Amino acid sequence: MSRLALPSSTHFVRAESLFTRALTIGRALNDTALTNAALGRARVYANQTMTRREVTVWNTVWVADRDPRALHDSVKTGATNFFRQRKYLTLGDPVALAQGH
Repeated sequence: MSRLALPSSTHFVRAESLFTRALTIGRALNDTALTNAALGRARVYANQTMTRREVTVWNTVWVADRDPRALHDSVKTGATNFFRQRKYLTLGDPVALAQGH
């Protein structure tokens, strides 16, 4: 088995085919639990079309506990308000994935 990373689209195609198979079997056996579990196929469709995710602490209890050392500004994109970090401003900024001392 290859250790090379495959594109995410490869995994979505496989997941979709397995959910479709489970849905077919669940319906043929009149197995409600299997049929409902196979509806995860909808999530596969959603993930294939999603280009980005927005996660925010805006308007939550954690807002009051923001670290003042972490630079941020407030941004609204579409219907989502969120805090954008200001440490890495461009895609070319160096981001340390791990550090040792």
